[in-house]
Amino acid sequence: MFADTGIPVLFKAAYKLGVKKQRMKVIVAGGALDQQNFFNIDKRNDMAVRKMFHRNNVVIDYRDVGGNVNRTVKLAVKYGEVTMKVSGREEKKICMI
Repeated sequence: MFADTGIPVLFKAAYKLGVKKQRMKVIVAGGALDQQNFFNIDKRNDMAVRKMFHRNNVVIDYRDVGGNVNRTVKLAVKYGEVTMKVSGREEKKICMI
């Protein structure tokens, strides 16, 4: 929803904390509440994010976008594990950090 403003702020804050771009695992998840797909919000947001990452040499490790389903992403910091639950589907492990 705030790809153009939120993502740069998040990355700048992470870099200040010492994060190295080459070591990051980037997961992109989301959809849109555009029931009739009239505005193509999900496609426009996805394209904006992919262009931004491409321009900044950021690799997307996992991507689950589109449609109008809810997605819940959990990060278990203690174990370095990322899981995702999509409405109507089983929760699945998508990444080990």
